[in-house]
Amino acid sequence: MFKNRNLLMIVTLMAALTLGAVPVLAKTITDETGRRVEIPDNPQRIVALTPWVVELLFDLNHPPVGRPSSAVYPKEALKVPAHGTSYRLNYERILAMQPDLIIGNANLHTSQLPQLETIGAPVLLFNINSYEDVLEKTQILGEITGHTEEAAAIIENIKERFAKLQQKLPETGPTAVILVGSSEAFSVAKENSYIGDILATLGGRNIATGPEHRPGFTKLSLEYIAEADPDVIFAVKPARNPREASSALEGYDKNPLWSSLKAVKTGRVYELDPVIFFMNPGPRVIDALEQMAAYLYPEVF
Repeated sequence: MFKNRNLLMIVTLMAALTLGAVPVLAKTITDETGRRVEIPDNPQRIVALTPWVVELLFDLNHPPVGRPSSAVYPKEALKVPAHGTSYRLNYERILAMQPDLIIGNANLHTSQLPQLETIGAPVLLFNINSYEDVLEKTQILGEITGHTEEAAAIIENIKERFAKLQQKLPETGPTAVILVGSSEAFSVAKENSYIGDILATLGGRNIATGPEHRPGFTKLSLEYIAEADPDVIFAVKPARNPREASSALEGYDKNPLWSSLKAVKTGRVYELDPVIFFMNPGPRVIDALEQMAAYLYPEVF
């Protein structure tokens, strides 16, 4: 059902028996660092290191006891104590939260495992890089927390909405490029990034090729983009506080090549919400899919 199922699913249940003690169940999971991690059955004090874990745990009715300060959705998350940011973890605060499980992002936190493991709680690291990853991680976190029914309901809702979307998609989509960052220093999302996967899932044809300076992203000049001349241009500008961020499109028009682009001439340049398209992949992937579909196929949606 899920592409990484064999790697990430719960592989065994073990009973930890001690003389005269009540049996304590534990699960052993292989995360995306390749480590086999033993975690408690139905952990109650989960500290999330990345926003998508916070959002998904709330959707599963199993809120975390700690969150990064950038995790502000749903609004109830603001009541959860913050331990720092996803990029700069505060280990003392995490320790003070007395976690029985820590869940983070493999791309961000693998290098910080030595410090995290000194806290004494098991650490699981996962990534969400695609639509299918959202479904997979929803099921895995449902199993971890004992909320499998809630996970199944979330997955069913996403799939139902996506099926309705797919019925309207034309056979061939437009060419497109996704600019990430500012006009002074932007990257271009490839198909193996989360936002690039959303484009590919909708049938859009991504012009991005070339070596990656970080997973899923490459550097392309505006000259290269002008040569490819995509039908649609998307721009997203991640920021620590998205509400205060300037426009993702600011400054591009200073380059004479910008006005020569087909997408600019036809008015097919769109700014994307940095939260759901870049910073917080997760259950709202269906919202991202529906929004991008409306931009790609305005004659249909």
